[in-house]
Amino acid sequence: MGNKDLDTTSIWIPEPRPNATQRLVIAHHAGGSSGAYLRFAKSFSAPIEVILVELPGRGARHGQGFITNFAVAVNAITTGLKALPRKPTAYFGHSMGALILFEVAKLMAASGQAPVHLFLSAVRHAPAYGTDLKEPRSDDWLLNRLKQNEGTPREVLESPEMLAIMVPIFRADYLLIDSYEYPGAANLTSPLTIFGGTDDPGVNRADLEAWQCESNGPFEVVQFAGGHFYTLTNYDELKLRIQKRLGIASL
Repeated sequence: MGNKDLDTTSIWIPEPRPNATQRLVIAHHAGGSSGAYLRFAKSFSAPIEVILVELPGRGARHGQGFITNFAVAVNAITTGLKALPRKPTAYFGHSMGALILFEVAKLMAASGQAPVHLFLSAVRHAPAYGTDLKEPRSDDWLLNRLKQNEGTPREVLESPEMLAIMVPIFRADYLLIDSYEYPGAANLTSPLTIFGGTDDPGVNRADLEAWQCESNGPFEVVQFAGGHFYTLTNYDELKLRIQKRLGIASL
C-alpha cells in the first residue's frame, strides 16, 4: 500500500476525552486488530485518552488493502499522530505492535514529541526481527502458527470460514515483520518498561532485558504469569502498572 494510506485512519480514539492530560497509544499483535484491546482501552482512568492503532485489512478497516511494508505502517501511524493536537503521549504495543510503536516513538522523538513512557510487551529485542523474505510464508506454516497461538479463539481454529479470513491477515502481518530493518540503537531518553509472560516460549527474560540499550532513561522488566498472551488474564494489573508509571494511580 502506498502513500494513500498515510492518513489518520491508521488510528482511532474509541472514547474521546478532550480534557485528558495524557494520551496512550495501543498497537495490536500480528493477526489481531484494535478490537482485541477495546475493553482494555476503555478501562483507563479519565486523565488518559487512549488511541488504538488499526492496520488496514481487519476490524473496522476490513476490505482495505493490507500494509506489508514495515516502514509504510510506521509512517502511516506517525502521520496520524502528528495530525493530533500535541499532548504528552505514552505508547503500549504488544508483540508486533510493540516493534511498530518502538519505531513510531523514535520518529516522534526526532520531531520533538518524545514519548513520556514507552511500554513494549511480549517482544524480543528489535534486531531479532526482519528476515526480508521474498515469498509469503506457506498456508501450512501460518496455520500451525495460528494453532500454537494461545490468543486465537478455539471457535476460529475450528471454523474454515474464519480461518479463510484470518490466514490472509496473519500472512500480511508476517510479511510486514519480515520487511523490518533494525537501524541501530535508538538512544531514546524516555522511560522504557518491558512487559512479558513468564511462560512465553518465544520471548524469555533475557530477550526482554536486551531492550535496555535502547534508552538512556529509567528501564525495567516486568513479567506476569502466563505465556505470549499473558495479557488475557492480567489486563487489570497491567492497566494499573501503566497508570502508576504515568502518575495516574498507585498499586
